[in-house]
Amino acid sequence: MFGLDCEMVTTARGLELARVTVVNQLHKVVYDSLCKPENEITNYNTKWSGITEDMLKNVKKNLKTVQQELCSIMHREDILVGHSLENDLLALNIVHTRVIDTAVLYPHPRGPPYKNSLRKVVEKYLNRAIQVQNDEQTEGHDSTEDAIAALELAQLKIKNGPRFGVEDSRCQELFKILHGYRKTMALYANSKVLRMLASPVNSVSAVDCKDDDQQVLKKAAAGVTNGKYQLSVCHLTSFANPPSTAKLKKLDEGLMQLFKCAPRNTLFIVTTSQGPSHEVQALNQEQLAATKKGISWPLEKSRALKIAHQKARSGVVFATIKRLAQGQIPKCESKDPTPQNDP
Repeated sequence: MFGLDCEMVTTARGLELARVTVVNQLHKVVYDSLCKPENEITNYNTKWSGITEDMLKNVKKNLKTVQQELCSIMHREDILVGHSLENDLLALNIVHTRVIDTAVLYPHPRGPPYKNSLRKVVEKYLNRAIQVQNDEQTEGHDSTEDAIAALELAQLKIKNGPRFGVEDSRCQELFKILHGYRKTMALYANSKVLRMLASPVNSVSAVDCKDDDQQVLKKAAAGVTNGKYQLSVCHLTSFANPPSTAKLKKLDEGLMQLFKCAPRNTLFIVTTSQGPSHEVQALNQEQLAATKKGISWPLEKSRALKIAHQKARSGVVFATIKRLAQGQIPKCESKDPTPQNDP
């Protein structure tokens, strides 16, 4: 297991590698090298990278040489550890499948796209300060210090278990809250989602509907009609990438039927959770193929991938409260035909 940290400078092509440091599991430096970017440097980013013009003035080593030297030290079976490791691997232009990212191990309490800084996580869980300016280092990060810190955090997580470092959200789980009020609930989804969203409270019924949205909506409508549950949560796949007109039309019909079956004053919410990710997946595959062939990933493609990520993180929510006119009865409600007055 190796800890890895890279420092980058800005060039005409974008961010390029300027320094890379690797430490072993005993926190000893096994590789530390400066790297001359291929393109003209427009910003040394000294405030963050610690790289100056003088440091790179006489450096001859290029990215290809750095890659060869790293491959002589590390092998495909080794585990690479870093913080926001994707940035380092992109700068190195290498693919490695066995990785540990401490930005994922110690997630931000607000969830993606937010990330905890390495400095904050180290201060909280290792009880020390890093990236602190001193007499010898007036600006920038120390890549050795950061690589060791990321490795220590990963080792600490392994020692204490998967829940260590995962902060509880400020919001309580909805199922637990309603359970406290003795409400009955149902979750309609396929078996994989049911296992993922399983609730420890016994007042939640898990209803397996395979991968069929029509079954989800049909069973949910039946549960709503007989008044068995006060909360029904349906997990639908009709927004799967890429969404089709036919799937969305069937979804709309199923939702309308479910809405008709719901009693008056029902809060009805439809959310996509997140936006479509098929563009992100396509660009990721294209980037991976380019990296394997040793082709530089264009700056415009990186920008397109960033925009696609932002779109994928943006969801849509529709919410309404079902109100009926005086004397109107939902088609699915047959137990009590007597009209009710609005409160």
